[in-house]
Amino acid sequence: GSDGIDELQKRINGYLGELAAVIYSLGGDVLKYAGDAVLCIFPCAPEDKIGASPAAHDIQPFTQMESKEPEGGGTTDNEAVSSDSPNLSPLATSGPRRKSKKSVSAPPSGYLACMQAIKCAMSLKDICTEDLSVHIGVTCGEVCFGVLGGYDDRWDCLVSGPCLMDLSQCLDDAKCKEVGITPELHSIMKLADREQFRIEELESCNFLIQDVVAAHTAPKASKPPILLASAEQNVAYQSLVSSPIFNALVRKFVPLPVNQHLRGQAHDLTQLAELREVCTLFMKWQSYDYEKHANLLSLQELFKNCQEIISKGGGFIRQFLVVDKGCVLIALWGVPSAAHIDNSVRAVSCAAQLGSMFRSRDFEVSCGITTGKVFTGTVGSVLRKEYAAIGDSVNMAARLMCKANNEIFLGSVTANNLFASNKSLYRSLLNSMGKFKMKGKAEPLEVFCYTAASSESTENQSRGRSANSNWRYIRPQVKQAIINMLDAPLAFTSLISSPSEEKLATLPAESTRAGAGNSEGAENTSAA
Repeated sequence: GSDGIDELQKRINGYLGELAAVIYSLGGDVLKYAGDAVLCIFPCAPEDKIGASPAAHDIQPFTQMESKEPEGGGTTDNEAVSSDSPNLSPLATSGPRRKSKKSVSAPPSGYLACMQAIKCAMSLKDICTEDLSVHIGVTCGEVCFGVLGGYDDRWDCLVSGPCLMDLSQCLDDAKCKEVGITPELHSIMKLADREQFRIEELESCNFLIQDVVAAHTAPKASKPPILLASAEQNVAYQSLVSSPIFNALVRKFVPLPVNQHLRGQAHDLTQLAELREVCTLFMKWQSYDYEKHANLLSLQELFKNCQEIISKGGGFIRQFLVVDKGCVLIALWGVPSAAHIDNSVRAVSCAAQLGSMFRSRDFEVSCGITTGKVFTGTVGSVLRKEYAAIGDSVNMAARLMCKANNEIFLGSVTANNLFASNKSLYRSLLNSMGKFKMKGKAEPLEVFCYTAASSESTENQSRGRSANSNWRYIRPQVKQAIINMLDAPLAFTSLISSPSEEKLATLPAESTRAGAGNSEGAENTSAA
């Protein structure tokens, strides 16, 4: 019930609020809430670069938090990854283990920012509840930040870089309430020449920070975060955010469900919390390469085309990010501003059109699509929020995406929805792949593969959402009510108020009944 939703949101945001408060108090910034992870960055201030050689790269730290569910159910662990670098990795990554140590040169800049991220990580690891705890991974390196999109004046941010991939093994090495760091970060810590932490080297060449050996005063945040600034800065900030131009620009990045809510003058975002049946699409851009696409503008055309296809298909892009799994796009059907009677059909249709578009550019993508009841609403704290969908079916979509190889994999609920809409069509387009063992599931789950031959057939299929298709979704009681209404054409005509009552009374019975029949046909077409 509603009490349960309120309690769920309170517990999620209460915990995330504690984490965000620590991050912002130490000069960090939350970049992404990515599923069960939170990705943060600690900017490298100008004074942190003094003495750097001309060839030195700027180092900026950031923090990521992630929550995972133990196998077979049970309590949830929230994993926090703190990474020192201008790049961010929103999810734990599971790449190949390094067989030998890297030869790491110690960058002369960014030490203060890195140590600030370490201090943040050591504080975050002790924040826990009965059900939630964190494990942390920290890295450093160069990243690229880009603003992409533009279709319908909607924009998104993307952060990419090779150091994001290093977080994968680092997170795997760190267990509950532990902090793992990469060799790159360890080399920077050694510059201090102070035995501040007890550090253990691992077989993977990563390191675990065991504890603080001696009490040392960590460097202060290079600059206070804007929301925790001085009174004068807050006055300037309030003046900025109250500007119509500023608000117009910011709204280009605000999720559509939130925008729609705010337009209704409802500023309490907790009202967005709901349990809704949502169809989730995870798309992995398999051909993405962080070296080849170091300039994120190389992805601009592809992402804008994705925006157009998903928008025309009635969907909502929840997130676009680079994680351990590569470059991933997440879209939702069934949330406010993107809810339809045929969400599953629309999602699969869009996935097929996206696949066709990418193939025409020699770019491989893999998709996972599931449907189920999930929590939707804002997650985060008063300092930083995002609109998200959280639930078992969302996790399953991500896992199906990982199992697909340039394919579109569907969960059984999504496949059944397609069969219900047009069994004769989808019988030839869907192939059962058998039952797959999924993380967190005691029993294997049946998986289907969608095999659309071309975008043309997909567009025809999308147009096939006609009267017969939608009629199958209508509840029997509603069907009967519509039939009863159509059996009384005079009453139905008066409901749609075509001619006035006086003119209707002067018409012959035959013409009146004929007119009602036309209205009936028009309304039936409209309903379809």
